[in-house]
Amino acid sequence: MVPGDHESLRDRPQGTSGALEGRGRKPARVAALSGTAFVVLFGVGNTLWAFDTPGLAALRLADSSTSEILAFYRETSGGIVAGALLSLLPIALFVIFASGVRRVLMDATGDDVLATTAFVGALLGMAAGHGAETLNMVAALRARAKDLDAALGRSLFDISQVLGFNAASVGLGPFLVAVAAAAQRGGTVLPRPVVLVAALVGISLLTPLSRVTLAPSILVVLLSPSPFSGRPPTRARGGSSRVSPPEAGGEMSEEALRKSAIEQAALVRSGEVSSRELVEASLAAIDRLNPDLNAFVTMCAERALAEADTVQPGDERPLAGVPIAIKDILALTEGVRTTFGSAVTGDWVPPLDSSVVRRLRGAGGIVVGKTNVPELGILPITEPHRFGPTRNPWNTARTPGGSSGGSAAAVAAGMLSLAHGNDGGGSIRIPAACCGLVGLKPTRGRVSVSPIPNDTIGLVSDGVLSWTVAETALALDLLSGYEPGDPFALPSPPDGFAAAAEREPGMLRIGYAIEAPNDAAVEPEHAAAVERTAELLESLGHRVEEAQVDFNPGPFMENFLRLWVSEVGANVRSLAAIAGGEVDREALEPLTRQMAAQAEQTGAVDYISAIGYLRLAARMGLQFFTDHDVLVTPVLAQPPLEIGALDPEEGEEPIVMLAKSGDFVPFTPPANVTGQPAMSLPLAHSEAGLPIGVQFTGAHGGDATLLSLAAQLERAQPWADRRPSVGAAA
Repeated sequence: MVPGDHESLRDRPQGTSGALEGRGRKPARVAALSGTAFVVLFGVGNTLWAFDTPGLAALRLADSSTSEILAFYRETSGGIVAGALLSLLPIALFVIFASGVRRVLMDATGDDVLATTAFVGALLGMAAGHGAETLNMVAALRARAKDLDAALGRSLFDISQVLGFNAASVGLGPFLVAVAAAAQRGGTVLPRPVVLVAALVGISLLTPLSRVTLAPSILVVLLSPSPFSGRPPTRARGGSSRVSPPEAGGEMSEEALRKSAIEQAALVRSGEVSSRELVEASLAAIDRLNPDLNAFVTMCAERALAEADTVQPGDERPLAGVPIAIKDILALTEGVRTTFGSAVTGDWVPPLDSSVVRRLRGAGGIVVGKTNVPELGILPITEPHRFGPTRNPWNTARTPGGSSGGSAAAVAAGMLSLAHGNDGGGSIRIPAACCGLVGLKPTRGRVSVSPIPNDTIGLVSDGVLSWTVAETALALDLLSGYEPGDPFALPSPPDGFAAAAEREPGMLRIGYAIEAPNDAAVEPEHAAAVERTAELLESLGHRVEEAQVDFNPGPFMENFLRLWVSEVGANVRSLAAIAGGEVDREALEPLTRQMAAQAEQTGAVDYISAIGYLRLAARMGLQFFTDHDVLVTPVLAQPPLEIGALDPEEGEEPIVMLAKSGDFVPFTPPANVTGQPAMSLPLAHSEAGLPIGVQFTGAHGGDATLLSLAAQLERAQPWADRRPSVGAAA
């Protein structure tokens, strides 16, 4: 782990150093403090002045008796009540918009205590001003009731009006200060010149005393150089760190964060919840949970909030305003650091979005950050040396799987509801099984990896991790489609995948198997989960039978690893373009370094022979699907491993980690070789409370069938309400 990299995620705002943060917030703090002080002092001054006005003096001179005072109140109560209600208007407006006022103050100060102080000070100041105005109004009415000088009565009414206007100024002042500071920090939708003009107009409406006190603070904030102006440095654009988020939009947005991405978009569309509130709630959950789980390694909070502010009610995009995460490998993110889980890449910032990122953002998704991965996505765990291990929300001593472990942990913990992943040997399905989520590896060619070149035989497919089948189906609709230069391409069904998830699958021919293709031992609870699933499928009307899949485990694993090692070697070489020269092999993890060295010793004939064997094995394996629609197996042969379980023992070479991985995840690589769709569903839990995933592999191009079947199982045996103890909803 690079010193400071993970700590910076929590301790520094996006795109700044600590010193720059201090310079950026100082004007906002000064403005908020001076505005708060003015509010309190002016309110107190108003109150003191009210007790020394000509009106009260006239009442004292009148020497009214108690009975006369009571008679006066009876005669003039209507006027007093009307005046009091009118003067309450500024306070009523302040209270009605209290949540928004406090959020603006939080934006301005970046400090919860200071924002609360300013908020309470404003409220107290307005109450004091209201009290002063009411006292003077009472004095004026009583003076008139005593038939005192008419001129005196008029002047007393004038005093009441002035004090009422001052009370309104007391409320307006903190607004102007806060909005000015928020604009200076890049926290408003409107450009700074527009806010400047609005602030100047506001200043002109203030009373003379308010202008003198508040105007300097407002102008200092607006005219001081913004720490976020201009083009940020590369590291800043990478978003290697972020500011602690403003307070989330209350209980409603926290509740919304627990809903599916589809439901969240509907709430934003209806105006019931704003995208900013959702993103703030997501950032708050990440800030609270990430220190324990280490799901995110790079954040882009400021950009996410700015994008959220552009999403308005009525936005018809499928993911309008929904916070999402992107896995930190293969998926390039324009302007946001991409590391591939390796120290070799430094803080490289891609100049463009990958097609999957572009499509998700185009659908309205708001990228809040990038999630942890093992170096180059090699292992089925997520424990990169650079960033440290990601932990499973169900049991933090265990892995969330890999290589999409960061994305899975983020969704399972409730940091957000939808996260990108990719799968070259089980890297979506394995984390889904470990974390109790839905994870689909689409058919080869369904989703483009553009602009990254495809691996030789198309092992890798992109998808998402989610709690519900409907979210995964919608995401597949959004991600599917050809990109120029794709070597594999597959047309989408005419009615889409979301529609497939809504219809019944009909009677399917389903086989199930619990023996691992490499003869690895299978945990009894995982085998039992498959057998219970077979019974459930039969009860739903499907034709189910135990199946024997012809497989030659020895040559398959030998050739798969030869191809895998060669691909890793090619990936290491391609990192030179990112590293700006030759890759420093010593900066690679020992396993990656050994695999790269072995790849360089693999001859072209051996490499081509491995590809040929795997293609032949795929052709033979696909014969099973000439008379079956779906194959059901475990996803994992073992429960989620303890952190560090794959580490080599003393004296062992790093490459032993691959053999240990094969015993953990023997069921997932075949679908990557054949190119078939395969899906993990959280249909069981162990006695220890850990999720158990069941894998469903469909015929080539049978993504819609899998989604339809998965939705049927979800209705029959719902799982989304069962959440881990470590999470936003816990």
